[in-house]
This record gives sequence, C-alpha cells and structure tokens, in this order.
Amino acid sequence: MPLSATDGMSDAAPMPFATALFALALHAAPTELIVLDVDRDARAPVERATRAKLGKDALDGTSVWQPLFAPPGALPIPFAQFTEPPPPGWPQALERTWKDTLAAFHSVVGPPPYPVTARERSMLFMSANLDAANLLWERYLASRGAKQVTVLRLTGDGAERQLSAQRYLPGDGKTRTFSQPCPKGSEEAVTTTVLTRIAGETYMDGTRPVLRGTPAVATALSLKGSDDAAALPSPDDCVLPAALEVTPGSPLGAALTARWARTVEGRKTGPKLACTLALITSPAALLVGEAQLAIAGLQCGDVHAAGQVLAEGNGREPPRDQLTFTLLKQLVVARCPSAAPLFAPKLRAPKDVGR
Repeated sequence: MPLSATDGMSDAAPMPFATALFALALHAAPTELIVLDVDRDARAPVERATRAKLGKDALDGTSVWQPLFAPPGALPIPFAQFTEPPPPGWPQALERTWKDTLAAFHSVVGPPPYPVTARERSMLFMSANLDAANLLWERYLASRGAKQVTVLRLTGDGAERQLSAQRYLPGDGKTRTFSQPCPKGSEEAVTTTVLTRIAGETYMDGTRPVLRGTPAVATALSLKGSDDAAALPSPDDCVLPAALEVTPGSPLGAALTARWARTVEGRKTGPKLACTLALITSPAALLVGEAQLAIAGLQCGDVHAAGQVLAEGNGREPPRDQLTFTLLKQLVVARCPSAAPLFAPKLRAPKDVGR
C-alpha cells in the first residue's frame, strides 16, 4: 500500500508551505544544459528526442560550445589572435572575464604569426587555445547554473556517420560517452538510444580537461631552481648579446639574466638586449589531481620565446631550470640558427641483438 503524505506524521505539526517548496527544490531534477553539435537537417529530430529525455526546459549552450571546441576551418582552434570577441550567447555579465582571460594568454603567447618551426611556441599556442577554451567554458556553465551537461555530436558521412553523446558534471573531469551509427532518417531514434545508454549502465568512462578560475599575472611567482643552472650551448662563431635586461623585475627574470650571463661568459658578445617578460599561472586539472601551470612569454626585440611548466615540477630538473632553458634556447637559436642541432633530442642507441 502506498504511503500517504501524513503517514508517520500524526503527532507532528503540518509542514509550512514555504518549507515544503524548499524541500521540493532540493529534490528537483538538476538543471540540464545540452549541446547539439549536429548539421542543420538533423537539428530538429535530435533536439526533439533530447528534450523528450532530458526535459523540455533544458538550457541550450550550443552557440557557446561550438566556437570554443568545434570551430570551423582546417585547424580547429578557437583563438587565432587571442583578441576575438565572445560568441553569441555569451553572458553579458562575463564579458570582462572573456576579455581578461584572452589578454592573459595573449601576453605570454605573443603576437601572431605563430611559426610552426618554433616547436615550443607552436605547442604553447595550441595549449593556450585549449586552456582558454576550457576555462571560459567552465565559467559559462557556472553562470548558467548548469548541474549536468550533455553534448551530442554527429560526425562522419554515409556509412561512417556516428552520433555520440557525452555527459559530465561541471567541474568534474569524469565523463560518460556512448556512440552509435546514425543513418540519415534515424536521428531521433538513435538520439533516444544513446541518451538511454549513458543514463544507464552501457557507456564508456572517460575524462576531459577541467580548468577553473582565471589565469593570473604571476610576476612574483618564485619557482624552485638551482642557483647555477648550466650555460646553454652555442657555436663559437655566434655573437650573442652581452646581457639581457629583463623587465619587469621578478624572480624568473633574475634567473634568466643570470643563466644568460653564464651562457655568454668568455665569448665574443654584442650589445645588451632589452626583454619584456610576461608570466601567468593557470589552474590545471591532471589525472592525479590539481596543479598550477606557469606560462611565460619573453619578448626580446623581434624574437618572442614562450614556454610552460608545472609550478610544482614534473621532471628531473627543477621547474625554474626547465623554464629558463626553454626560453633561452629559443633566443639562442633565433640569434644563431646554426645552434639548432645542439638542442636536437638525443636518439637512444639501439640495443645489440643477442646480448
């Protein structure tokens, strides 16, 4: 026999109406936010099935998600200049967040063009795009009050056409995904199937990058490092600046100046070189937990060097030594192209067979 609203409460006072509403709100379904990354012809049936499963009032974040994670073009990056305006649907209250986030990454990545030959700089450019997109997306989800996100994507063509669904909670790196072939005309039925699977027990566990907060200017950041980091190699016939004058003053700037002095000690040098250092920190979510990423850009004349390192360190060398090496190596090679082979990765010798 089903329980009535008064069972077990005969001696209790009636629940006030306001309290009852509050209790109901606590048990209400979470605010759903959906993304429909599908072609125009499939939009109506996919949305119809999605709202039937997740609620007709589910928020639609497609107009913000697509420019961040599936922009048009051969190279799927959202930011070519790091000065792009926010997409349609971006909350007006977060316009400053958008602008400040891109400005922080622009300060360290430097001005375009971004040469593909400069490995560290091009890698940082791609990483900065991903980091900025994830930071901005998490801020957007928080502003919309999303409690659960479901992304539906239709990819491929013909026999290779697939509809996938991914579900996760804002701020959580764990995901559920499921995909299924989706011939034309079957979009509504397939959408229902994949949403049923990720809500049940038939799905794939996965992860996604999660970045929180906003990147912060970190001029005063003091990374661990050695006081006598080794000089960088360069050919004897190269003329390098006698000294670097790095502004604004910072612990990293002082370390760059000192390591450069050791690099040019006892060799033929040219005039001093003025450099501007930009340093920011960005929160990073790793598989093993949270970390802080230190991202630096060094502009010396027409040369821009860039690099990043985990502030807590992630290798044999201290993080400050890793970062000064990365930045100064780019300056050495830019001033002396013949030095490039000196920094090429060393190949491991093959083991002798039979030993």
